[in-house]
Amino acid sequence: LLRLAADPGMRALLQAPPLAKLAAAGAVLGTACDALHNQAILVYDVLPVRFELGAGSVYSSLLVPGLLAIAYAVLGGLLPELAGSVVRGGRPLLRSLSRRQRAVIAVISTAGIIRASEMLTVAGAPAGPATTLLLGLAIGEWALLDG
Repeated sequence: LLRLAADPGMRALLQAPPLAKLAAAGAVLGTACDALHNQAILVYDVLPVRFELGAGSVYSSLLVPGLLAIAYAVLGGLLPELAGSVVRGGRPLLRSLSRRQRAVIAVISTAGIIRASEMLTVAGAPAGPATTLLLGLAIGEWALLDG
């Protein structure tokens, strides 16, 4: 960990503008999460790739890192600013937590919502109730963490 922190490239990333950090997180962490959780419900037809891991194969697409870099920058950097200019005065229910703690909870809860989506899809749940459930989870996450 100390070597990683001392690495000039890592230091430059940590000092990068927020949108660049969000894009880097999307390209790396988002791609890793996508490769792990979408195996049961997605098949990539455009530029597919397969990675061999100790527990088996993971499938993705070469387009995923770039797309998730854009998505993370827009959803994490631009969209909250736009929403904040329209809806003012909101306060997260978990406002006593630091932004970093809320960010960790956001990653974990989002992974849980994505897992729930996969489970509902694999189980053949009807689209209407499944969408309502997932929307409720997403709104709950927003109320707790962003308000």
